[in-house]
Amino acid sequence: MKHFAGLLLIILMLFLSCGKKAQDVSQPTDLQLEDSLLGSWETIQGDAENILFEKEGDEKRYSSFLHQRPFYVGTWNIDKGQLILVLSEGEEKVIYQKVFIQDNILHLVREDGQEEKYRRINE
Repeated sequence: MKHFAGLLLIILMLFLSCGKKAQDVSQPTDLQLEDSLLGSWETIQGDAENILFEKEGDEKRYSSFLHQRPFYVGTWNIDKGQLILVLSEGEEKVIYQKVFIQDNILHLVREDGQEEKYRRINE
């Protein structure tokens, strides 16, 4: 009976540790997500034609373009997996609850479910 209880405990510990590792792999850290956003993206579904995420030192700049001219500009940050844009026009904040990249497509989903999609521009 002692061997059975010990074996059951080992199986339970393995099961719990495997579940945690699988969760860690699927959820990138904020820093990993920041690094993956850097660069230019062309719009598949959204308001602007292109968007650009830049980082110089501690400053993170966001720019969107419409008809090859600046559309919205501001700063950006990732906090707990959410993308927060602070637009220069009136300090308006735009928050995307879900941010992920799948098959080289950036998906940005707002709290109301509105989704924007962008394809990375190879430079």
